[in-house]
Amino acid sequence: MKRKLLVISCTTACIVGGYYFYVFDKQEKTTLQSIPIPSTSLTSRNEMTEHQQTLETSVSSETAQQTKLVQLTSAHAQCQKRYQNFSEQVADIHNVIIAAIELELQQGKTDRELLAYRSQYKTFYDSYQDLLIEAKSNNERNKYVITQSSSILKDWSGLSVIEGFNTDTIAVLAIALKPLENENPGLGMIISLAQDINKADIYALLDNTDHFTTYLESPLYIADSAVLSPSILFILTAEKLNIEEYKQAVALHSFTVNEVGIAIQNNMATEYLIPLLEQTKSLADFPIFAQKQLHNSKNLADIAAANFNVDALTLLAQYGVKPINEPGILTAMDIAILNLPYDNVDYNKLNPDANKILDTLIYLKAQGYKAHGKIKQLDNLTITVFKAPRKPRTNSEKISNPKLKSLLNSISLIDNSFNIKQQKADDSVISLAIAKAKSKQMAMKQKSEQCTSVKQQLLAEQSFKGRDKAYDIIKEIEQDPTDVKQRLHDIDPVLVGLWQEHKLNFRPAPLNSDSSDTFERLIADGKIAQARDYSAHTPLTLSQTDILFRFMLRRNIDLLSVWKARVSPLAPTDLMYFKNLPIEKWQGLLDQGFDFLLVDQLGRDVFMAAALHSPQALQFLVDNNFKLNVDKHGLDALDTLLEASYENGQLHENLPKLLSLYPKFRVSHYARVARIKTFLPKEYQQLIAMNKALTPPAGAELNKYRSLYF
Repeated sequence: MKRKLLVISCTTACIVGGYYFYVFDKQEKTTLQSIPIPSTSLTSRNEMTEHQQTLETSVSSETAQQTKLVQLTSAHAQCQKRYQNFSEQVADIHNVIIAAIELELQQGKTDRELLAYRSQYKTFYDSYQDLLIEAKSNNERNKYVITQSSSILKDWSGLSVIEGFNTDTIAVLAIALKPLENENPGLGMIISLAQDINKADIYALLDNTDHFTTYLESPLYIADSAVLSPSILFILTAEKLNIEEYKQAVALHSFTVNEVGIAIQNNMATEYLIPLLEQTKSLADFPIFAQKQLHNSKNLADIAAANFNVDALTLLAQYGVKPINEPGILTAMDIAILNLPYDNVDYNKLNPDANKILDTLIYLKAQGYKAHGKIKQLDNLTITVFKAPRKPRTNSEKISNPKLKSLLNSISLIDNSFNIKQQKADDSVISLAIAKAKSKQMAMKQKSEQCTSVKQQLLAEQSFKGRDKAYDIIKEIEQDPTDVKQRLHDIDPVLVGLWQEHKLNFRPAPLNSDSSDTFERLIADGKIAQARDYSAHTPLTLSQTDILFRFMLRRNIDLLSVWKARVSPLAPTDLMYFKNLPIEKWQGLLDQGFDFLLVDQLGRDVFMAAALHSPQALQFLVDNNFKLNVDKHGLDALDTLLEASYENGQLHENLPKLLSLYPKFRVSHYARVARIKTFLPKEYQQLIAMNKALTPPAGAELNKYRSLYF
């Protein structure tokens, strides 16, 4: 689904599950491999009394414990820092092989020669083919002007052809994108063309003489293009001009294969494509900005085959550009089959355009193209199974259209005898690069294990139990379904939240719910009356509920009428959005009847968000007679602030206000205060000075489990 541009300040965090990773310098490596504990210097009994000796040993032991904790904390922080750069470290390993492939390509090596090393590489996030394609792209990049500087948007004319773009929004967007320059955050912002485009806006794109084919790499995506340029925007809007206007405009400019690739992918009419080809140099080049997921195009003709565009295939052939035909690697027929609709339903959606699929397959067959695959017998059925090397598998039985099925079954097949014979490791550039990358990968794994060990040691030193132990307890408690929540709460309120999170992950959608994006579109487009009618008749899924909740809080408070009209309403997943909401918005929601007694899917209430927000937010709830539930299961506001105080090493600024709301304290509070007493004695004294009733009773145990936040 296309989205209108939201001009927002973007903050990106790269989260990679599984383990931590970083490159050690000598000092860091020493810290992790051997954490020193100061030795205790014992004085002879003749020089000190037994009491003095015991006291000295106790103090020395405590000092050693504190030193070890500080060192573990520092080492863990280093792991966390490098962990955040995980994608960069993976890229560093890949780049060893990519650089070698680039060199070999420059020496004239073919795909077949390079793919002979494929089996030596054990896939590490990217396949060998992915690395080959990236190497090709890197070699081609030198032909173009490419920038990551979003400030160039302010210099381009004609950007009003994009929905939501004007002088003000472009300036704000350029600032928002600046922190992401030269980064790969994995963030994509889908933008779309404006609904009403004036010809003057299109001609303005042509006025970007110096930067017409300068490509901006950023999180902005439009019409399957991962880059922006005046030239690409012109291609996407070109058919708003009549054919004569278009021919005159195109005749004054030069284009690259990248514009042609985008044109073919977006089904540019043939009469518009012809003048574009005439003004494009080096038509046989590799189009680096028009690659598809299921295949990687060698040239423009491959893109035409993927889009079932026979006219484009015919035109390109006149310029000597023909699609790939490499038995044992990939053929144009493979590409076309890979891009067939997944099932009969999707195929029928193409009508009346289905003929273009038949026409393309017929054209390729007539040109002598074959597909990789084999014939199989399944019961009484004869099935053609198509499977190009390292590509997804499909078969003719998935298609019910008789003409298409008959045509597929008539395609000549390439068997596996053409597969590329794999090379054994040798002293070639590629083999040596793969060996070096493997060595780096092993070092990465080893350092990851070291960081895992540091984390485990740190947890033990802080008297914490790991998350795996928490889930073991939950599983054990669940064996008896009686009062699960209460029994978990009695052990530690944290376990209630973890249990609810686990249940939430496996919760089915409500019966009779609509899983389409109809409701989301109504919300995004601000069609409140229609959205209200929808929610009054169709139970919202949890995903739809969350989208409505976020839009209501952050963008349009009038959506509260849609929220209140819900049939079979679900609680939102996360009430913590309130912690960043201005108090004025809280007041506006209250004025329109929002229920501040709501509890989210993980059992969190608004008091928890208020505690993390400000003393003013807590006062807002008090002034409006909302009562703190001191008997709720799971973590409450005070648990949360005490944990935050421990994690940050200083008392949370909102504690004084929050403490005044509690008539009594519970076991979980004392457990967290006991932790502060043990590890932060100065902060403990400050805390008790606020309220002496927080003094933990004799024998109070430290909390053993950490909340979802830490």
